[in-house]
Amino acid sequence: MYLQCTPKNGFKMNKDDLFDTIEFSIYKGLLGETIPSLRQASFSWDAEKKLITIVFFHDGTVTSPVEDHYSVIATESDSAYFGKGIRLIHKVIRCDYPNQLPDNGHVVYRRKEPFIGLDV
Repeated sequence: MYLQCTPKNGFKMNKDDLFDTIEFSIYKGLLGETIPSLRQASFSWDAEKKLITIVFFHDGTVTSPVEDHYSVIATESDSAYFGKGIRLIHKVIRCDYPNQLPDNGHVVYRRKEPFIGLDV
């Protein structure tokens, strides 16, 4: 299945290429910006709405500076690269350790955490 996605150079991407490009773009945004309280970053793609949603799962209180920090990461992920009409939004969800992280979208980053209740 091909999605209509026309970056500046005019090529078309299939769904796998688009996911890889989104993932790489979020990696770029996270580079040097990951903080110890970030438990997970994931994304979802809604083809009908042409919408990329990045979800940051945060350990601890989500203060205004924390919210601003994640906003910078989302901005650095640069949705403009994906073509006209594609939007990027982000959400910050508090999910304190040791609560289990939800299965939410395509995981780009997950913090290493100790095993709890497992015989490893």
